[in-house]
Amino acid sequence: MRKIILFLFLFLFVKQTFAINTIGTLEKIPVNFKSECYEFYNKIDKWLVGDIFWENYKTFKIKLTDSRDIVFTQNGFILPYKYYSDVKDIYNYENNLGIKQDYLLDNNNNTFIELNSKTQNEIILNFENFLEKDNFNFVFDYSSNNYSPYFYISDNRTSWNLIKKQDIENFSFKFLKINFVSNIKDDYLENIKIYELNFR
Repeated sequence: MRKIILFLFLFLFVKQTFAINTIGTLEKIPVNFKSECYEFYNKIDKWLVGDIFWENYKTFKIKLTDSRDIVFTQNGFILPYKYYSDVKDIYNYENNLGIKQDYLLDNNNNTFIELNSKTQNEIILNFENFLEKDNFNFVFDYSSNNYSPYFYISDNRTSWNLIKKQDIENFSFKFLKINFVSNIKDDYLENIKIYELNFR
């Protein structure tokens, strides 16, 4: 099933583009258009946006975490929309395993990397600049049956301090080490999946 968000009956018009003849410039919904093909669907009631004929092309704003493949429809037509994004800085890093950072900052659990628990159980991140405490957000999402991550920070990659994941944003540091340790006595082989590993 396509990972698409669908909004039906949304009163959303762009005044500057469709001010003269809105219906004449809109694209009709295709005959083979089926809402069940979409993973997410939501209907916004008219009372939330007011009467479009009295409000002079009312604009309704929606906050989304994923802006890809969105369709807005109303009364048999596909509606136009504008997308605005709050761009945040990404703190780039190098690492000892050659992990590509692009795969780990897309907020998508369909993309991930796999680490061998025997030979790749330790990740060391080297940031371009010092991360200043209370000035970044740490995003880390992984899955493993029997391995848990332990987090260490350092200014020089020589001495390391063990800290809790929830406290990482309260410290300034240049290096971060993530060590995956087995929760059971038998340290057996497992592929550890990492979905997100980024600093914003």
